[in-house]
Amino acid sequence: AILNIGQVYLKKKENTTAIRYFKEAAALFGSIADDRNLAIALHSTGNALSANLQYDSARHYYSLAEAKYLVQKDDRNLALINADRAETYNREQQWAAAVPFFKKAIALNLAIGNKRSLGSIYVAYAANLVAQKSAAQAATVLDSAALYLRVSNQKNNWRDYYKTQAGLYELTGQHNLAVKSLEQYILYSDSVLNETNIKAIADMNTKYETEKKEQENKLQKALI
Repeated sequence: AILNIGQVYLKKKENTTAIRYFKEAAALFGSIADDRNLAIALHSTGNALSANLQYDSARHYYSLAEAKYLVQKDDRNLALINADRAETYNREQQWAAAVPFFKKAIALNLAIGNKRSLGSIYVAYAANLVAQKSAAQAATVLDSAALYLRVSNQKNNWRDYYKTQAGLYELTGQHNLAVKSLEQYILYSDSVLNETNIKAIADMNTKYETEKKEQENKLQKALI
């Protein structure tokens, strides 16, 4: 439950609160020698610290989590943590430092047949290469991204794909194509935003109905 609460706060970008819950979860799982959940709590703490721009602390927690994943031979989470390490270096604009972790994440996901995660990783890797002005390599990686994005077909990943593609076209001086990619980026951004708003409204309605039902139950009990 504590881990889930931390994830809720992380999604809301309340990183400091998320960090507190994740650290509490890590302490709890450590006290009962639950190494599987301890690794996840440490990993989640690293993600929250990275989102909070505390990069060195994030890497410390990633190392602690990775050590446990290695003992557990948990290749899926090892792939995930390498992708998160790469994204952390991307946030810092330490482009070259991120590359080995992108490569490890891709290799591990390919080895375990986890195609659904590969699209977003290839997109982030391509964005890294665009930032390094490695146009030819970025184009190859972006082609791989499109291949795997068709498997997961998630709108937020397509949004990031078109943003990266626009950057690549700008880098290579293909401004007309860059504009078309930006149009697609805006289209997917609006779609993702609409879906987010619809979910928020649905969650609000659910909360309202739950509270209304609770009040009705209290009233009925008071009348008995």
